[in-house]
Amino acid sequence: LDDIGTEVMVAFHRRYDPGHQLLRQRILAGEAGTVRAVTATEHDHLALPPEYVPASGGIWLDMLIHDFDTIPWVTGQRVRSVWATGSVLDAPVHADYGDVDSALAVLVLESGAAATVSGLRRNGAGQDVRLEVFGSLDSFGAGIDACTPMTSTEPGISPPGPRYDQFIERFERAFRAEVDAFIRLVSRTGVNLTPPRDGLVAIQIAQA
Repeated sequence: LDDIGTEVMVAFHRRYDPGHQLLRQRILAGEAGTVRAVTATEHDHLALPPEYVPASGGIWLDMLIHDFDTIPWVTGQRVRSVWATGSVLDAPVHADYGDVDSALAVLVLESGAAATVSGLRRNGAGQDVRLEVFGSLDSFGAGIDACTPMTSTEPGISPPGPRYDQFIERFERAFRAEVDAFIRLVSRTGVNLTPPRDGLVAIQIAQA
């Protein structure tokens, strides 16, 4: 950054995830056509340790902040308005600190398309993090693979394979790519995909 003389890299790892990068490329290239709707799923498999809850910053800033970053980044659109709701349906400790463990946010993009963000602090089916974009020509999604913890009730459809246990497993490729990007940035041979100004966008959405 010009004012401090050095780069600052915000740790939004999904920008370094191959699936999210390809999703962004296809959406910005117009392969989906006009974006009509976006659905983000952010369901952790394992509950938070109770001692972490008061220091977490809450579900919006601690967990769903990543979706608030990737949705504008993938779609190339700013968020115009936010509506949200949440409840404590799993772990009462969240209520003790004014937080929730089950949340839903609706983000209206500048085009008028709506993005829904679903957040669960504990999902018995497994770690489930997806971003799906529905357009006038086609639909694309990151995070849909053999481990996606969704069991179809259609006859003859096989159940999913082994589930991801934690986010570190779900995003192993992204974290490795992020570390590589950091090393290249330090050596002045790489590009910063997560500058601070972009991070402010996600924080503004979370605070709203």
